[in-house]
Amino acid sequence: MNRSNQPVVLAPTVGRFLIGMLVAGLFTSPVLAQADKVQRDLVPAVNVTSVGEGPPILLRWLATQDAASTLQVSTRTVPTLLENGLSLKEDTEATLAKTPRPPLERFWTIQGRIRETELPSMPRAQWRVLDGAARLYMLRPAAVPEATVENDDRERPTKSAPIQTKPGPDRPDPTGSQIPSASGPNSSAFEKSRAFARVQDNAISRCAGAAISQQFSGDGLVPTSIQIRLETASPRTMYEVERLTSILRLSGTLIPNQPIGIGGTWVSRWTNLEQRTPVETVMTWTLASVDDAALEATGIAETAVLKVRYTRRIVQGLDDEPVAPRLITMLESDGNGEIRLIMRNPMHLNAQLVQMPVRRDPKAPGAVEVTRMRVITTE
Repeated sequence: MNRSNQPVVLAPTVGRFLIGMLVAGLFTSPVLAQADKVQRDLVPAVNVTSVGEGPPILLRWLATQDAASTLQVSTRTVPTLLENGLSLKEDTEATLAKTPRPPLERFWTIQGRIRETELPSMPRAQWRVLDGAARLYMLRPAAVPEATVENDDRERPTKSAPIQTKPGPDRPDPTGSQIPSASGPNSSAFEKSRAFARVQDNAISRCAGAAISQQFSGDGLVPTSIQIRLETASPRTMYEVERLTSILRLSGTLIPNQPIGIGGTWVSRWTNLEQRTPVETVMTWTLASVDDAALEATGIAETAVLKVRYTRRIVQGLDDEPVAPRLITMLESDGNGEIRLIMRNPMHLNAQLVQMPVRRDPKAPGAVEVTRMRVITTE
């Protein structure tokens, strides 16, 4: 029999396999290729670079089964003309550069707990976003006009000349800073800023209900294991939740597995996707202080204060397409800050961080945007 004209019939299993391969080939994208550079759920290595001075102190998480916290996370980006823009000291009037648009603050309230999994050695931290909001920062309301009464013949008291202690809306101080005002020649810009703030507030408020989970190891919360689930998914909402998870990664701490003294430092690095782009973070923690009992008796810290420095850089291969300058400015940064730990609760996050974009040309004039981030445990 001549079989050349007969139709070829594939077995159902083989047919489904081939169809799946074809579909996968059609939908292969640079995003999937970028994901190959990110190793999810891999606990980053922690390397001690200096043992410090004084008695060695052991940092370890003392209990995790009942660990739970409610956090308030906030961030704002302000332009600065200061060379020491990464200083934790906050001098608002000196930090703000002259700009027609006031900075925007973002807020989230999240609640989290560590829950056991099938693997007792790898429980999961589960966060729930309770609410989110945005508002303009340091916007001075327009002056309220003084009430007038018609046919008022009473003698009005004389007013002494006001003493100007702060720069006026149209008169910057000698440093070039200026406090934004809702009135003046830039009032139209402020109206646009208010409209922008309303859009941001609406987008961030939609983060409520988002679920964030990540693995917990003996070293701490694994920064590369964060997963996000949204009740109503949209690119804008995902963008705001990713902004929140970026702060959580920087606020968490991976601790060394050996005792160190005051001044001791340890380093860790990891790569994760942000805005569909692989970004490598290199964190350096320094032990600044611990509780008195750890120093004088136990040698095991109950609380600790850490100084932290970090860099964030986009990871590119030889065959990768060039990254847009706007994305580089958004994702690449240097930062530092302070983190306070309570070793009985790794979900008790308290951090104050400051970061700014990488200065490609230190001599380039103009203001640089500095982002200040705070994480506070309320209960």
